[in-house]
Amino acid sequence: MHQNIKRSIIMNEIFARDLNGEIVSPSDQGYDELINSIWDTMKTATELNNGYHTPDEVRRILGEIIGQEVDESVTLLPPFYVDYGKHIKIGKGCFIQQCCTFFGRGGITLGEHVLVGPKVNIITINHDSDPENRSATYGRPVVIEDKVWIGINANPRAESDNQGKHVVKKRNIMKRN
Repeated sequence: MHQNIKRSIIMNEIFARDLNGEIVSPSDQGYDELINSIWDTMKTATELNNGYHTPDEVRRILGEIIGQEVDESVTLLPPFYVDYGKHIKIGKGCFIQQCCTFFGRGGITLGEHVLVGPKVNIITINHDSDPENRSATYGRPVVIEDKVWIGINANPRAESDNQGKHVVKKRNIMKRN
């Protein structure tokens, strides 16, 4: 029992470090659990992406991925690609088109009534710029405010606020020419 508690604490620590933007390296204690959680998330996403599912089934599976109930006003059209969903928050009335990729380890927040076009990539993880430590990663949260429209094939990058978050504001319409 004591060993399971210690493992749980280590696992929570590495996820907290990841979410807080600290460098996380494959040599860090708990990294295996982080990678295993990513594989588990990808397995659930594969269930979502294979075959037809009703809107309620899609929301149920998405809820498993993000670790919380998804409001009935949310629409997601699979396929949907995700590495780790527990740090993703989706507001009411969001509409997420097909073929979107969310790498959510650094935290993704979609406000209410956000429209996400097809093939949008929201990536919150980056690699260390030091070539000797390139396999290490760090996260930065992406916050999409209420009523933002993110157009087809966009990669939301917005001004950084004073907490280090990337914020896409309502006045921004993300699109690719």
